[in-house]
Amino acid sequence: MISERPAPSAIERFGRFEVGADVTPQPVNPFDPLEMTVQLVLRDPGHRTPAVDAYWFQDFDRALDTRDREVLTPRDAPYWKAAFTPTDAGRWQWRWEVTTP
Repeated sequence: MISERPAPSAIERFGRFEVGADVTPQPVNPFDPLEMTVQLVLRDPGHRTPAVDAYWFQDFDRALDTRDREVLTPRDAPYWKAAFTPTDAGRWQWRWEVTTP
């Protein structure tokens, strides 16, 4: 099952498009492509379909402790994320593809 996280509704040409997805079941080792691969398959205005590999992402809150050392605290649960830079102006579409053995 794929549950997409909120995505930007518009992006400028050569801007950075990022979108995330929660995929269940989660792999035991998300860094092992033999266990699971996740891709964002795009469709550009010319109907070409480039694909972007997603990566396992964990967001953190940063703070300093009493000795001015940085402390990272995980925020929310980790998830799959993909980033892409559109090279053509116009309407783009995307879908997620998940491959498991």
